[in-house]
Amino acid sequence: MRAQTPQTVMSAGGLLAPVRRDGARKPSSSGDGYAESPSASSVSTLTAPERFLQSGRYEIRREWLRYEGTPQRDLLRRVREIFLARAMARAPPGSVARVEVGPGPGRFTPLISRPSGRLVLVDVSRGMLKEALRRLQGSHVRSGPVDIVVADAGWFPIRKSSAGVVVALGNVVGFAGGSAFQVLDELAGAVCPGGVLVVETVDPVVRVPNFVDSASPSAWSRMIDEDPAAALPRLLGQGFHPVSVRTGSAEDPSQFRFVSPIRIASSLARAGFRVEDQLVAAPFTGGNPELVEGIARGGRGAMEKLLRWENYGGRLRQLLDSGGHALTCAVRPSSE
Repeated sequence: MRAQTPQTVMSAGGLLAPVRRDGARKPSSSGDGYAESPSASSVSTLTAPERFLQSGRYEIRREWLRYEGTPQRDLLRRVREIFLARAMARAPPGSVARVEVGPGPGRFTPLISRPSGRLVLVDVSRGMLKEALRRLQGSHVRSGPVDIVVADAGWFPIRKSSAGVVVALGNVVGFAGGSAFQVLDELAGAVCPGGVLVVETVDPVVRVPNFVDSASPSAWSRMIDEDPAAALPRLLGQGFHPVSVRTGSAEDPSQFRFVSPIRIASSLARAGFRVEDQLVAAPFTGGNPELVEGIARGGRGAMEKLLRWENYGGRLRQLLDSGGHALTCAVRPSSE
């Protein structure tokens, strides 16, 4: 079924936060089904990268293709899809709202949505929101109301304890720079008792297991025939080597902050959450498109085996400490 025409968040079942501590007022409808934060078109101390603020067709298409078109991109997409499916299985039943922060063009929105119940999409880019809504309507996966909000990390518009699910993929927390943990607290604060928070973060330096680079695609194809639970303790014993991922604006802590998933887990635990799942996204081959391409020549069976390895290894403590893109799923207990 097709999604309904989007409504303004001011009618979103009491989800809209009334007044921010910085004095920001409620957003007003722009007349086309959007609510807009007071800072959405002005310079903010918590600005996302400029390319997200001024997203045209090229930028929107490029963002969509981050998870499509090559074996490596398909691998990174499937890792996130499987993680999200596990997280959504923990979501509370009923009509409680779900919120996706930073959906971009809506790559993972259908997995967060459902046939009924309110869905709220929050993004700094109006163009990205329009594309996310268009793709969601074309997916025929839901019929409940969809609300869309133009806002950045300096104005999180959702009331406390009002959402059954809050999902923030794509390092929304890291883009908040020096206020990263403030943003994390606000995301967590919007989750109702029994609700689920999913957040993606990035760590500064990736520590790659030594065996990864020493194995050819053909060696990898043989290796992934083994049970990862049996093979990985031996292979990880060969050690790690660091690979820096700091580039450009990432050097400016006011614009971008790297956050360890271990610190994310500690912060959420202090806030009363129970961390249910953490995963480094494709820690073995996710950063090596040529290697994934070589393994993919072995067919779908080879990629399924690689996916099994990545999903098992990405949850090991040694890998959670190794950096890269990490996903965290946490539940706010029903009774606190």
